[in-house]
Amino acid sequence: MRWRFLSVVPVIALAKPWACAPGPGPSPPDVLLVTIDTLRGDRLGCLGDPAVRTPELDRLARGAALAYEGRAPAPVTLPSHVSMMTGLPPVSHGVRDNGIFRLGRQTGHTVAERFRAAGYTTAAFIGAYPVMASFGLDRGFDHYDQRLGREEDRFVFMRERPAELTVRRLRRWFDSERAPSPDGPVFLWVHFFDPHADYRPPEPWRQLYDLDPYRGEVAHTDRQVGRVLAELAQRRPGRRLRSVCASDHGEGLGDHGETSHGFLLRTSTIRVPIIARTEEYEPELIRDPVSLERVSATLLSLAGLDPRVNAESAPPLSAPPTPVLSETLYPWFNFSWRGLRAWEENGWRLVVGERDRLFRLEEDPGEERDLASSHPEILARMKERLLQEWEERRRSSFASQERNLSPTDVRALRSLGYVGGDPGEAGKSPEQAFHSGPDPADRVHLLRDFDHAVTLLDTGEVARAIESLERIVGDDPKNRFVWDYLGQAHLAREDFAGAQRAFRAALELGPNPTSVYLGLADAEGGLGNEKKQENVLRRALAHDTRSVAVRLKLAALLADRNREDEALRLLREAVELRPRSAAAHAGLARVHDRLGARDQAVHHWREVLELDADGPLEELAREALARREG
Repeated sequence: MRWRFLSVVPVIALAKPWACAPGPGPSPPDVLLVTIDTLRGDRLGCLGDPAVRTPELDRLARGAALAYEGRAPAPVTLPSHVSMMTGLPPVSHGVRDNGIFRLGRQTGHTVAERFRAAGYTTAAFIGAYPVMASFGLDRGFDHYDQRLGREEDRFVFMRERPAELTVRRLRRWFDSERAPSPDGPVFLWVHFFDPHADYRPPEPWRQLYDLDPYRGEVAHTDRQVGRVLAELAQRRPGRRLRSVCASDHGEGLGDHGETSHGFLLRTSTIRVPIIARTEEYEPELIRDPVSLERVSATLLSLAGLDPRVNAESAPPLSAPPTPVLSETLYPWFNFSWRGLRAWEENGWRLVVGERDRLFRLEEDPGEERDLASSHPEILARMKERLLQEWEERRRSSFASQERNLSPTDVRALRSLGYVGGDPGEAGKSPEQAFHSGPDPADRVHLLRDFDHAVTLLDTGEVARAIESLERIVGDDPKNRFVWDYLGQAHLAREDFAGAQRAFRAALELGPNPTSVYLGLADAEGGLGNEKKQENVLRRALAHDTRSVAVRLKLAALLADRNREDEALRLLREAVELRPRSAAAHAGLARVHDRLGARDQAVHHWREVLELDADGPLEELAREALARREG
């Protein structure tokens, strides 16, 4: 399975015609990568779906190498994208979940770095929070456009943006002074998030697919892919374009009890399309399963460059097929359920969990019949190969960077349907995840109950949500995430005793996001336990030493107790960590007002006006300045 790139000769010798180095020309070709989040491998017209309209992607596929059995190395956005950028599986690049990991700055290389070193202008236009620059995917990009939310907003809550706005940002880049030279090549990455839940396609797709909004989102995104291609044809006339279009993972849509993705390693969530297109060569269908790890080498080979990204990277699509490795640690970091690994070769898929499962995909594409007990020799052989490959990959892995989730991180991830785990478990060892906890396949039914409870909470039916969440923790008492949501629900009802019980239960089960500590602090404050509230906040600061949110809350508490010197120290630290935090400057202004330090207070109120001109602190700052200047 491994590809050590001892020589480029084998790559060229085994290459299909579409992957050969380009002929002579005035300049190297432009290269485009389009990634479509959450696009299932059976939801395109060119993949046999008669119920969805995808003319742009179908047209691309007709003149391309189409790997219609692509495989996601993980059914989670960030790990899968890092694999596409590095050519490595998650066990090697170290990014195992959304939010709580980032690709290390000093480890390995990315395909964008390789393109930039070859003289390309590099730019990325992303559609959602999980691939923000803070997670390391900006490495090698000259321009990384991550302005999310509505175009007219100056300050927005960063979650996602519709595909048409991502295309608009691409147009603005071409119109700006940062636009690439027409004489030099460009490498562009455009990321669309629209097929991800919630499924709310715009018109006319909303009406056309009123009973199937997921397909509506796919059809809408297909139109935007066409607009990207049209934009490049208009802006870069006469230039050759090589492109790869792929999904990062699929979507459960109820298959095997999984409505979304991340929990199981089944075809519905790890099968993805990969389309590699040039303007010169014959199309080809690639029927063997191939990993998204091959995307980076494919991009470089399409440009006629050395396909090596890292020494252990996967080869291009044109290389011979190899077994495919997949993993998910999403259940472990978020629900304390066991992580899963899968190994696929010769038409078989082995899923290794608390109970190993074996499927013969050619005869059972729906994975309805577990053949583990009837083919123990195949199971044993495949598991041995999986563990051998896994250990080799682990020994040569990068050192990723772990992150504590801030309250903003948690809100952003949860608004997109992700849970938001904690890297504390990773600090012990991700390998532990594959040997402890219940199997997600045996608990997946709880996800439906949990989704229902969250819906009740979002629609204001808090009492019913609490009843549902209480039933879930009764069935799964070690699920710290459900305890967390139960605590938030009790806070919404100002049932501080109930919130205290739930948040304490979550913290007793292991590491948690900083938001859980803040929730417990609110509960203790609501109960009048000021000393306990302060202790919880100090625990939170020890847990997340760079948290601005904890510093702001603790500083406010200390200032109310006339401990202004301690409050000032915390607020100054907050401004040092985040100089453009209007809330931190407002906190400093208030404390300086209490101390009678007029000039310092005015300075910070003016900072608030500059940083939050249209925000909730603007009126407060204007009133404070008016009093002082009057």
